[in-house]
Amino acid sequence: MNRRIDEAALEITLVIEDVIDRAQREDRYAAMQREREIIESAYADYFEEIKRIGNHLDTIPHCDDLILHGPGVCDYCDKYPAWQEARRKFRIEYSFTQARIANHRIRRTGYRPCPASVLRPIEKIERWGGNVPYNAEAEAGDVFSLGLAGLADGDHSDRRGNG
Repeated sequence: MNRRIDEAALEITLVIEDVIDRAQREDRYAAMQREREIIESAYADYFEEIKRIGNHLDTIPHCDDLILHGPGVCDYCDKYPAWQEARRKFRIEYSFTQARIANHRIRRTGYRPCPASVLRPIEKIERWGGNVPYNAEAEAGDVFSLGLAGLADGDHSDRRGNG
């Protein structure tokens, strides 16, 4: 008898936990939707330009459509030079790796942050491998110098940083 009661109690507990988990997921989804609407509003000029330019490849460079790395940083993003130029035109920082933030501390004033980094820290963004830049040269060696040489010449690649 006690075993049946224990099993019933466990079953009820699991059902309650499932309901609570589903409610929390729905709340998180609703919050993510609201955050996305705020980003789209704050960066409306940029997103309108991207729509105007169009997408010649019928895909996006990374899993998160807000990720766009600067020229020379990511082979995937380099296939979207007009999108990269739109970031420069509207003074929006490119996305880039945590290592670049830690080692280079590049900061450009007057630029809006990368939209992806507004929603969550770079550590979370890059937990998913599909958001990390890919560069064949970096795979072969010198990761940190890629895309940085042009900064002294006014190239605004990889402009995020904290100070």
